[in-house]
Amino acid sequence: MRNDTSGFSLVEMMVVAGVVAIGASMAIVQTDISLSNFKANDAMRTVRAQLTRARALATTQRRNMTLVFTPPNQVQILRQEVPSGTTVMTTTLIEGGSMFHVFSGVPDTPDAFGNGADVDFGTATSIAFSPEGALVNQAGIPVNGTI
Repeated sequence: MRNDTSGFSLVEMMVVAGVVAIGASMAIVQTDISLSNFKANDAMRTVRAQLTRARALATTQRRNMTLVFTPPNQVQILRQEVPSGTTVMTTTLIEGGSMFHVFSGVPDTPDAFGNGADVDFGTATSIAFSPEGALVNQAGIPVNGTI
C-alpha cells in the first residue's frame, strides 16, 4: 500500500519559518542603519539648501543675507536693510533629531576651514552672503568655514 499524501512536514515548515525570521531580523537591523544615514543626509541637504537660498536671495535682492546658526538645529536667514535693521527671511529647523555637533577626534578639513566649534568660520562673529554672492565676515572679507 502506498501513502500518496502531499504537503509539507512540520519540520520543513519550521525550517522555512526559521529562515524567514532570520531574514526579517537582518532586514530590521539594516533598515535602522539606513534610516540614520537618511536622516543625516537630509540634515546636510537642508543646511546646504539654506546656504544656496541665502546666496540666491543676496544676489537677486542686492542685499547682504546674514546666516545665523542657532544650536542645536536652527538656521535663519536675515536680510540687512538699508540704512539699518534686519528682516527675517526664513527660519528653518533641521528635522529628524539632527543637530550641529563636533565629534571629538575628527581632524580639521585639508584646507584648514576649522573644526573648533559646531559652526566654525574662524574669527568671524557673523557671516553673510554679499550681493556679489561671496560669503563674507562682518568686515566684508571673504571667509571659509565648516558646519
